[in-house]
Amino acid sequence: MRAFYLISYWSPGWRTASVCVLTLLALAAFHPRRAWAQWPGQIHGSVTDAVTGAPVSQVAVQLPDLSRTTTSGPGGTFRLRGVDPGVHRLVVARLGYAPAEILVSVENGAIARVRLMMTPAPVGIKGLGVRLDRVVVPGAYSINPREIRDAGASTLGDLLRGRPGVTVSERGVGGAQTVSIRGVAPDGVLVLVDGVPLNDPVTGEADVSRLAASSTEQITVLPGARTARFGPRAQGGVVLVRTRAAGSRPRLRVEGGSLGSWSGSAEWGASLGGFRIGAGGEASGSDGGFTFTQPAEVGGGEARRTNADVGRWTGWVTVNGSMAGGLLRARLGSERVERGLPGKSFAPSPSARQSATRSQASLAWRRAEPGFQMGATLFGTLDEARFEDPDPALGLPFDTRTRLSSGGLKTDVTRRWPGAWRPEVGGGLDGEYQRVNSGALGERAPRDRAEVSAFLHGAVTLPFGSAAPTISLAVRAHRDGLSGVWRPTHEVGVAWARGPVSLHITQRSAFSPPSLGDQYFREGVAVVPNPDLRPERVPSEWEAGVAFAGGRAVGLSGGLSAFRGDIAGMIVWQPDFRFVWSPRNIDVRRDGLEAWLGADVTLREGGVLKVKAEYSLVRITYDRGDPEPVQILYRPRHTAAVRADLDMGAWSGGGSAHYLGARFPVPSPVNELPGFWSIDLSVRRSWRWAGGRVRTALRVDRLLDQTDALIFGFPQPGRTLGLSVEVQRLP
Repeated sequence: MRAFYLISYWSPGWRTASVCVLTLLALAAFHPRRAWAQWPGQIHGSVTDAVTGAPVSQVAVQLPDLSRTTTSGPGGTFRLRGVDPGVHRLVVARLGYAPAEILVSVENGAIARVRLMMTPAPVGIKGLGVRLDRVVVPGAYSINPREIRDAGASTLGDLLRGRPGVTVSERGVGGAQTVSIRGVAPDGVLVLVDGVPLNDPVTGEADVSRLAASSTEQITVLPGARTARFGPRAQGGVVLVRTRAAGSRPRLRVEGGSLGSWSGSAEWGASLGGFRIGAGGEASGSDGGFTFTQPAEVGGGEARRTNADVGRWTGWVTVNGSMAGGLLRARLGSERVERGLPGKSFAPSPSARQSATRSQASLAWRRAEPGFQMGATLFGTLDEARFEDPDPALGLPFDTRTRLSSGGLKTDVTRRWPGAWRPEVGGGLDGEYQRVNSGALGERAPRDRAEVSAFLHGAVTLPFGSAAPTISLAVRAHRDGLSGVWRPTHEVGVAWARGPVSLHITQRSAFSPPSLGDQYFREGVAVVPNPDLRPERVPSEWEAGVAFAGGRAVGLSGGLSAFRGDIAGMIVWQPDFRFVWSPRNIDVRRDGLEAWLGADVTLREGGVLKVKAEYSLVRITYDRGDPEPVQILYRPRHTAAVRADLDMGAWSGGGSAHYLGARFPVPSPVNELPGFWSIDLSVRRSWRWAGGRVRTALRVDRLLDQTDALIFGFPQPGRTLGLSVEVQRLP
């Protein structure tokens, strides 16, 4: 992680020249000039009910690009002052209404007036693209732009670490990161970046370390079997990621840290006609080396972590605007990572390396009107990776290259009608084509794969007074690109909401196809592939939950969700009677719960204190008649987190404590790894300077010098420090 290394790390030579160039660029960007003279504008608006015409109060109004929010008053009106000139995306959301968004053009020093109509709608998944929290969809939660900015995280995996029901697996600092939700393996968690899958078709997993935290605007996590809504691989849950579109102000950020880590990012945005153009990028690196103590089980003593360096580069360009009565968003982005693969502490790999590049282009259009929504997303990706080790500790030297190209189209349309029953019907088609060439796959592995899905969903509210229940249904038919078999999934739910309390009961099904890596990897000594693997299935997952939100002097929110959803045919590695290892299908029993409680307190001094506590229980055991049920490998049964954040204006700070419960490194109740707590703290300061705003942050991770890790044999460095400086130009 990070300690303040900026001065000493950027030493003479090309690094000094780079600092000079960055300094000149910063001065040029932030120096006030007549050509850049701008005066803040304002947005005055009103929100009304599309059916009754009555004003709607307590509507959350947000300018995501500027991290500005407000709430509509009793008359449905709102004002946003000090808005930079340009075209901005305005988002409105309120429980019981369909979210909406429009583009607003703010002129130099002028007032932009807008009028929005919100359509009454049952609580449902379709609002996820705009705003999602535990009150709107119980059990789901979001990480907003401010949380992302203040987290001090480097990657998407760092942002997800410690969240309820989520386990992030990392084989050493700077290594690949994968996500498990509710005990389901990483290849059963779907990660969508702007609607485009991040999951690798060879492994089925999404390496969330390859997406920089600085390029992320919003993260939404939906635990549970979600295939009917989002497609295959969503049997444990879905992570929805919306990437950044640059704001109207240039911004620079630099950071230094422990382990020789450093990073620098920049972004820029401007208005051109009716479109908003933005660009940004980040470069980061770390040598990753540290001294650690070997576990007593492998001999003890001290050793040095080597070949743990990592370098990441990210760049993106976005264009937002209005077209054909809707919002158009185009994005082109690329991420590259180069890193060592140090291996286990007791079996190091001093020469193993990985390099990978992912490029993605997407074009999304969405039109939202009272009672009607439609959208389409066209995307393409190119992913190249190389793994090599000329002198491995075990086995033969290897140099494996993989190239993936894919493209797809996603469409959806939803129609809503007013009235007592408020019916809703929608559907769409998804299609994707993939081509894979990999030296890790055997000769029998297919190179091409075409996936097609058709889905329908609907909802109706029963007119039984103020606590009218809403019944929802979603079905999907997905054609497997390898077997050609159509696989159906469904989701049925009932939800009630009265005042600050909401209840829901949902029954779902889901599946994940076997990965190409499990079916067709190159056969080796005592390891063979299994082309006869069946898909992993969740035939029936039941979930029930309650959530509440309210309070005046103190804002309280909380809830509880419990689930039961066994997995048929989970893919695990097991030996046969000859001790030849191969992936196999086995049945697994799974249940658990998630609980959370939060409070927002406005202090007399004008500050705001936010506190949240979360707890997850996941029991996921082999269904093989053991007298004592055995938890699946490296699936902690208990996880918890406590977070606090204090905002006093110029000064702010926060801390978090994460608990990771006991794990088993083998498929039997022996060699248990004890649970542990990890504590992180940060202090932030903001002030104005030379026509801009400067934010500094000091972060301490693993405050108590804790060195435990999720997986045995992959050490952590203990306490680390980091200091970041961010400069943003103001009008």
